[in-house]
Amino acid sequence: TILALCIFIFLWKRVEPELKALKWSMIFFFIGENFCAANFLFTENHDLYLFEYFHSLGMLLSFGFAGYALIEGIDRYAIHFAEPDKKCAFTIFCRRCIKYEPVACGLQSFLIFAGIAAALVALMPLSSELHPVSYNTSIWGTSYNYNHPIIYQLFEFRYFPLLASVLFLAAALILRFGQRNRLHLSKMIFAAALGCFGFSLLRFIVFHGYRTNLVWMDFWEEMTEFIFILGVISVLWFFRRSLFKRESNAADPA
Repeated sequence: TILALCIFIFLWKRVEPELKALKWSMIFFFIGENFCAANFLFTENHDLYLFEYFHSLGMLLSFGFAGYALIEGIDRYAIHFAEPDKKCAFTIFCRRCIKYEPVACGLQSFLIFAGIAAALVALMPLSSELHPVSYNTSIWGTSYNYNHPIIYQLFEFRYFPLLASVLFLAAALILRFGQRNRLHLSKMIFAAALGCFGFSLLRFIVFHGYRTNLVWMDFWEEMTEFIFILGVISVLWFFRRSLFKRESNAADPA
């Protein structure tokens, strides 16, 4: 959580779209995790629902903005799919490019398929059972009640998957029927879907894998989030020469 705040401060003045998105990803991660910490530290059984909802919302927004930063970064630095004045990296596979000839775009067609496929896969948690879990244990001599009530699972395994599916499908439809100038909107909606799907899938895996021993659910959720933050730091460090080659006071494309 502290590392996420440090990344946010480090990126505070950056105006590049991918770095701005990453900046907001980190601050939403920081806020969401602090609601989770407050729920653990200041409530009896980690059962203040409002704090857990804010924690979930912070994670959704963090994963969504991180997804947009990844999509935008790969496109701007490697693929150039959305930039009209640069040759798309996939031209070597398509042979003919929609930017220069009246032909179908192979990459766009594949992304439409990927959006529809993701909309279907996102529905996977809907067919799972909901399990009320609550048991008492002792942590280093301190009594504690581990629980994961149905009301949390309704959001994680019902509402979030449905929202992710709708957003994935919307992104695919915009890409299919919209004009080329709608690519940016499609990216944003797809990234929002990634946020919903990513958090739902993470909770789906760790809960159903460890619902009889929730300490391991918490351990692997926190470990995965820690790896996520380390991954962000790694990307910023390994690709620093490209990411930070422009001046921070460059004009904002938006």
